[in-house]
Amino acid sequence: MNFKKVIGYPSFLICLVFVLVVTANDETPQIVFGNEEEFVGKIAITIDDCADESYLKSMIQTLIDKKIHATLFPNTNFIVIEDKKLWQNIVDNGFEIGYHTTDHTEGKSKKQYLSDFNQFKSDFQSFTEREVKINFARPPYGVLSDDWYNFVYDENISTAWWSYVPKETSTYNSFSKVWSEKGSIILLHTNEDDNNWLT
Repeated sequence: MNFKKVIGYPSFLICLVFVLVVTANDETPQIVFGNEEEFVGKIAITIDDCADESYLKSMIQTLIDKKIHATLFPNTNFIVIEDKKLWQNIVDNGFEIGYHTTDHTEGKSKKQYLSDFNQFKSDFQSFTEREVKINFARPPYGVLSDDWYNFVYDENISTAWWSYVPKETSTYNSFSKVWSEKGSIILLHTNEDDNNWLT
């Protein structure tokens, strides 16, 4: 099991891989919500969309400096590659990459999801020059359907939900109460508020 312990930071124990491995069973892939028993006292940081390169770069550097790994769910159609080494650095530093569709469009058919998934992997490999195994997926807008379930089942991918979205009014005390009692999967985006929350 791969996890990081972080002292003096709100994220005391971070690793989505750890949780998914612990909760895996014969019925996987399943949805992991972040409030399972295995999450108590633990959190996982996830970053969706990843469209703003400047904020992404800042957030990744913060995580690297604090020795925290996260799972990124980019939309490859919206990624503007100004710094190609950024995504190579993300992969090389052990960040997990999850499928979130190329275009953040929900309601696809199973066949469309599969086609989009293959395009996602091709896109990602083209701008990272790395082979990346996709273990996790998150549906756009959280829209689940039979087609989504059948797609992830056939591809043996686990769906990662979220249980905490930071807000400007979030405080350390309110956040620590959540993760200490239930655990949490944190949902961040590459924007100013989430970048400030993370730092």
